[in-house]
Amino acid sequence: MLILAQAPDSHNDHSEPAGDPAVRIGRPCVVDSPTGRARPLMPRPPALSSANGPWVGLHLEHHLEAAFPYQELTFPQLSLFVHTTPGVDVEYRVGHEAPVRMHPMPGDVAIIPAATTFGWSAQNTGSLLFLTFDPSYGPARAVAPPGEPPVSLRLGVRDHFVSATLTALKVDVESGFRGGRGYADALASTLCAHLAMHHADHARPTQAGRMGLSIASVRRVADFIDANLHQDLRLAALAARANLSPFHFSRMFKRSTGQSPYQFVLRRRVQRAGELLRVPGASVADVAPRVGFCDQSHLSAHFKRVFGMPPGEYARRARRH
Repeated sequence: MLILAQAPDSHNDHSEPAGDPAVRIGRPCVVDSPTGRARPLMPRPPALSSANGPWVGLHLEHHLEAAFPYQELTFPQLSLFVHTTPGVDVEYRVGHEAPVRMHPMPGDVAIIPAATTFGWSAQNTGSLLFLTFDPSYGPARAVAPPGEPPVSLRLGVRDHFVSATLTALKVDVESGFRGGRGYADALASTLCAHLAMHHADHARPTQAGRMGLSIASVRRVADFIDANLHQDLRLAALAARANLSPFHFSRMFKRSTGQSPYQFVLRRRVQRAGELLRVPGASVADVAPRVGFCDQSHLSAHFKRVFGMPPGEYARRARRH
């Protein structure tokens, strides 16, 4: 059984054995699976941390990180990620499943149950919020009541409530914890109730069409979408990749990803356009049809909603870095 480990106060200290209850301070740890030793999530200290505040049982960090190579980690405690910048390519590997490549956008969420192990790597520079709950934190127990299955592993889903709550906690840390422990506990308690209601296995209905797709099915559909962004992607063609009717596929796909198939395809078109626009010499007019938009203006309208700027400006900034 994994026990929550906390990072040593000094960032220069050596990592401690996972499960050593004497290792107790504010920074949450993950466990390096090959060695079984506790370590911080990222090698560099976070840009922002709740470690020195009044919170008890929950820990928030804001990381600004460069690309990192593949690493296999175990998360001893219930953990949440929220990506806060676009343009990062992340590859996940869960168990013996084939790797899944994702392109998270601001607001995309990862929900990681306690004692979960997976591998990941990242290309490009990005930032994320990282929230963990101590196993003894009361509200977190509601996510997986005794005898019930735990919260489901979710990677790259859209959940506006989760992202907004972590952002509110970050703002409180930036203000010097003006809300105090009570404010953080109120937000965290509501967040845990939300996870139990929407993301825990015991909360899932069992009727056909109400459960989510498997990771393998989502990957199969996503790979098909990525390979055919230049074409007119019909719902029936996507549903066929999951061996479902279009009606049941739409409901199950949204439960798994937090987005309708239409929203997912649209975001992938815009994300691919962003990747192509980083290439020197690429123009918005040339990229638009390559990712399935009828013209430059159509791409520009959707691109600005996702990236917060016109595609031409995004291309100029991306090529400067």
